Amino acid sequence: MTDAPTWEQALDALEHHIRDAEALLNGDTEELDISEWTKPHGLGPMPAHLVDRAMALRARQATLMAVIPVVLAENRKQRQMAARMDTAPDRRRADAVYVDVSA
Repeated sequence: MTDAPTWEQALDALEHHIRDAEALLNGDTEELDISEWTKPHGLGPMPAHLVDRAMALRARQATLMAVIPVVLAENRKQRQMAARMDTAPDRRRADAVYVDVSA
């Protein structure tokens, strides 16, 4: 007997990965289980009652695939800007200064 997943289990696993990716993009990194998703094998034809769910998950994946490159490009620009600021010739490296504004 094999431990082949059912379509329900395969869609649950895919939805879990999609939810984690969405949370990561929203900055919510608590309790994420980032692991590699593996394509299930031996599922056979998808039951008709699961087609709508599968299509909804596919739409969420498509949204992620469109958003992730934009977020990565923004992140890259921010890192480049920070790197330029850190290496600016007129940037003085000083110890932190605190001002007592309560006086």
